[in-house]
Amino acid sequence: MANLAADGIKLATAFGLVAAVAVPIALGLTALLKSRNRAVCPPWRAPGSRYPGWLVLMAMIGVQHVLPSFLVSIAQRFHLLDFLADAAALRGMYARVALVPVVLVAGWWVQSRVLEQSIDFGRMADELPRWIVLAVACWLTFGTATYGLNWLVSFAYEWLKWPLIEHPIARVGTQDGTGGVLIALSACLAAPILEELLFRGLLLSWLHGPRHRVWYAHAVTLLLTGMIAFGPTRSTGPIAFAVLLSLGQLALEWSRYKTLRVMWASSAPFALMHAAIWPSPIPLFVLSLGLGYLAMRTRSWLPSALAHALFNAASLVFLLLPG
Repeated sequence: MANLAADGIKLATAFGLVAAVAVPIALGLTALLKSRNRAVCPPWRAPGSRYPGWLVLMAMIGVQHVLPSFLVSIAQRFHLLDFLADAAALRGMYARVALVPVVLVAGWWVQSRVLEQSIDFGRMADELPRWIVLAVACWLTFGTATYGLNWLVSFAYEWLKWPLIEHPIARVGTQDGTGGVLIALSACLAAPILEELLFRGLLLSWLHGPRHRVWYAHAVTLLLTGMIAFGPTRSTGPIAFAVLLSLGQLALEWSRYKTLRVMWASSAPFALMHAAIWPSPIPLFVLSLGLGYLAMRTRSWLPSALAHALFNAASLVFLLLPG
């Protein structure tokens, strides 16, 4: 229990260090928006389903499984990671970092050439100050709730003497300079971009279509969670949590709030994607709800990626702090 208390203090310190950089920037941009007579929060407009199901499915399989495996095989074939202290542990992170430019270029090509949907870079530049302010606000609120819930879950597991699975980025302290940089890039750049593009950019938009789509998402989530849970970890916790989330989705079917139903349906696979690092999906589900609302409110996945990056940055600082 003493370790948990020390971890709580260290996490608060890490949160404060990142906030010391992010909050002044957000306050300055808020003042800039007010000087231009622009509201911080954009007017609400119901999101629409912009992407076909085949594209969502192909992107999920390709970015999460096929392309990383391909890049790792290339790295092994040409011994690209042999100079790192722990090459085996860093292969997945290398693949994520290498995927970022590939996925961004491919996404631009598919949207502009295949779907014939133009990307308004002028609007993106105009909305950037607002997006940064809202991303920092989302991180301060939902990030804080996620950190707190994670501490409570860890406390419960330690009290019950249940095993906790170490997150891969916890190895950052054992890496040399190059390995540490690779982990930082994976956590603060690659993971936010790739995961938000998939879950908030594609999946969230697709789920705004017919109601049955949320159950397709839950069925696939349950299947993949079962494969992870009965893999090397042999944990029934992810399966129980996945069933609980499905029951919550069922309860929301009788509500009037389509926004909440869609946020819930997109947050379940995002959280349970991390089932191999159980019990992190429990607090990450709360974070995902906030990121989903931010994406719907701004009609873009980029603010969610920034809030996600701030969350991961604070976690990384926590691991780098001594003690």
